Amino acid sequence: MKEVEVKLLGPISQLIGKKRVSVKAETIEDILKSEELRQYLYRNNELNPFVRIYVNGKDIRFLGLDYKIREGNEILILSAVGGGSSTIRR
Repeated sequence: MKEVEVKLLGPISQLIGKKRVSVKAETIEDILKSEELRQYLYRNNELNPFVRIYVNGKDIRFLGLDYKIREGNEILILSAVGGGSSTIRR
């Protein structure tokens, strides 16, 4: 397996306490299930639907979890942020 650097943005980086992690992986799935990231990305053995993963700016939903990482690939993981107030201010 290769050593892969993964950039983390948003709440996920705050939760982990790092903006980058280095993991050994061959595929995107290997990254997501790595010891360093799994506990933060999965809920009830399912990938959290609010987690977004990009390879060279492309959403992995279109590439697939079995996408083979190549040298020079930029891997980015972020968690979607939503929210707001349940009360309308006037």
